[in-house]
Amino acid sequence: MRADAVVHGAVLEVKVGERSDRHALALAGYALAIEADEEVPVDAGLLVYVSFNGGVRLRAVPVPVGEGLRREFLEERNRLMELVHSGADPGVSPNCDGRCPLYAHCHGGRG
Repeated sequence: MRADAVVHGAVLEVKVGERSDRHALALAGYALAIEADEEVPVDAGLLVYVSFNGGVRLRAVPVPVGEGLRREFLEERNRLMELVHSGADPGVSPNCDGRCPLYAHCHGGRG
């Protein structure tokens, strides 16, 4: 996994589809990884949403990558690591996206 681009200390991610709060968390994860690997600060992010309603449309959303977002990312990462380590089955998400390539598998062959 990698960010789509890193420009002037800002991480950029291009998304197709609906906006999600999880996208900002991904920027924080990329920022933490880049900072650890390259030892340069990454305090800003930019989410670029692409839609194809009657043509190509772009919407840029600036995201400050501050301590709060970093902490939220780390808490979510730790929660998921604990879930994997426990071996517990979290079940199918109530927000499962029908476009997911594993949708049929998770929903008993219905897709």
